[in-house]
Amino acid sequence: IPARGYLALGDGMPGVAPIGFSYGSALGTLGNESGTIVLRCGETVIDQLAYGTGAGPPAPGPGVSQQLGLPGGPDAAGNDQPGGWCESKTPVAAGSMVLGTPGAANEVCLGGGGGMGGGGGGGAPAQCPDGSGGMRPRRAPAPGDLVISEIFSNTPGAEVPEREWIEVYVAAS
Repeated sequence: IPARGYLALGDGMPGVAPIGFSYGSALGTLGNESGTIVLRCGETVIDQLAYGTGAGPPAPGPGVSQQLGLPGGPDAAGNDQPGGWCESKTPVAAGSMVLGTPGAANEVCLGGGGGMGGGGGGGAPAQCPDGSGGMRPRRAPAPGDLVISEIFSNTPGAEVPEREWIEVYVAAS
């Protein structure tokens, strides 16, 4: 994922569901009413988010994502504030009844609250794309480098876990 880029993750098939990476069914389904999402690198928590609990964003409604829409872009402190989140108004695809922006920049939430700020191992490659056509050294993300920026946990009609997704924003440069 390039710096300031977005990636939608889900347990469905890339290209079938609006996701860029599938984590398979190993993580289970996202709760419709509430849940907690934790991004880790080994034992290090990079970001975590509880939704539908009153402490973070509300739970997404059927067929619509909750998105982090801070005026300055997503950040790890802002995604903990309920006021920075709102329901998406953008169809996932032309003619779709599902609303969300998986893998793309989120809409700014009007009246939304506040943003707060602007390695290797395992046999992984030592270099990764830098987003400008070149390569850079690979490094493990630090807390705040990746931000949970969108949640789609409540498919319209019958529950279809393969179509649920979360979106991650790369806040690090």
